[in-house]
Amino acid sequence: GGHAIHSTPAVRGSRVVFGSVDSMITCLSTKSGALHWQIKAPAPVLSSPVIDHRRVYMGCGDGSVMALNLRNGKVKWIFSQGSGYIETRPVSIDGKILYGAWDGSFYALNARSGKLEWKWQEGLPGLLYSPAACWPVVHDQQVFIVAPDRAMTSIDLKTGKTIWRKTGHKVRESIGIWPAGNSIIARTMQDTVISVDATSNEFKLNWKQFTSIDYDIAPNALIEAEGNIFVSTDGGTVICLEAESGNTLWEYRISDGLVNTLAAIDGSTVVSTATDGKVTLLKYQP
Repeated sequence: GGHAIHSTPAVRGSRVVFGSVDSMITCLSTKSGALHWQIKAPAPVLSSPVIDHRRVYMGCGDGSVMALNLRNGKVKWIFSQGSGYIETRPVSIDGKILYGAWDGSFYALNARSGKLEWKWQEGLPGLLYSPAACWPVVHDQQVFIVAPDRAMTSIDLKTGKTIWRKTGHKVRESIGIWPAGNSIIARTMQDTVISVDATSNEFKLNWKQFTSIDYDIAPNALIEAEGNIFVSTDGGTVICLEAESGNTLWEYRISDGLVNTLAAIDGSTVVSTATDGKVTLLKYQP
């Protein structure tokens, strides 16, 4: 113990998996906290795992990605052709593992074999513009990412080709999805949140709404539950928006510092962690 955890844990059944900066990937029992297994990764782990069926997929600080057996932690494969460190949470969909890295690239790996299926590199050149911090979202056959080059991009899931790219709204690294409303939600760097049509093969704005966020570049994912969008900020505030309209339903300040990506229990209840070390349960009761 004693080593920092930047990883958002993944839970499946009675197992919870997370990584830490001492290069350990750990699986505990959700019931008792007992250790199921622990393995040493090739580099510090700042990214968050995704669990699909009986496999754990996790990116490492050296750009490699590992697939592990959820039951015993045995390594199924390691993809080691990436070069930039990984901090995102990958997406597992249609037999692919999707993630961005701090090398200017966005990757699709074959989930079964770990082989590279495609690599997207059409963002603004420069490593600091990499689509690396956002948690990518997928709708139908489109992958959506945002990056510090202030562009939102839709990529074809099968081919890795750009479907559309849109600048002008000052998006950065904060994105989410409302699947029931066919909408991608993104937070901009200044005051506004936007909703975009996830079914169109061109950029189509559903709404753009002002909030109380002010200037904010925290790379938090936007989380949806029961038609509500939960936004966390680097100023310590949690905001709930209606996904359909973007109207603010409520906001509550819980910290003086950064609030991490939230975990929604339902449309009115969220759990948050903040850099002040506090864990907070918020339940909205009108």
